[in-house]
Amino acid sequence: MIDREARENALRELIKRNQIPVAASLVERAIEMQYARLRQMLGMKPELGNPGLNDELRDKMRPAGADEVRGQLLLEAIADKEGLAITDEELSRHIETTAKARNVAPAKLRAEWQRDDKIDNITYSLRQDKVLRFLVSRAEVTEVDQLTQRGAQLPDAAHEHGEHGEHGHSHEHGEPGHEHGHEHAHGEPGHVHGPDCDHDH
Repeated sequence: MIDREARENALRELIKRNQIPVAASLVERAIEMQYARLRQMLGMKPELGNPGLNDELRDKMRPAGADEVRGQLLLEAIADKEGLAITDEELSRHIETTAKARNVAPAKLRAEWQRDDKIDNITYSLRQDKVLRFLVSRAEVTEVDQLTQRGAQLPDAAHEHGEHGEHGHSHEHGEPGHEHGHEHAHGEPGHVHGPDCDHDH
């Protein structure tokens, strides 16, 4: 299974290798969202107009804001290129899982999300998570290919030859209910949006 750390590492590496230009307006929006999430995480009330977000603080947050936007754009581009989408079945399964965790009926939760216009955001987050899983899986396949190309022996082959060296990776998976419910601060470019995000993307 693919855990959250692996997905976040994949996102950071993707951003690092693809420093594409991003619109200033999108970066400023990302900064404001990060600031609002930080205040919410600290249990502070929302500020109208974000008066505490002065120019100095904006400048400090701008690199992380740019990387957040950059990551979102890159994931969207990969999803389009690879034809990765969220099916109705996948959305329903996520709703059922989340409803069970919250001890509410799936139909009630779906109606609530539809009423609050959250379905699109949740679908968007699920799609991003799906792209990250795709990237991590592809990286693992590449790693195995590189091992075989170098003539390195995989675990089974090593045992057949009487060797006891072990090669392998243990992966655990955290559900994308980031989560992607994720009301947390994330000025980090490796932040992974989760399907329960209550903020706009």
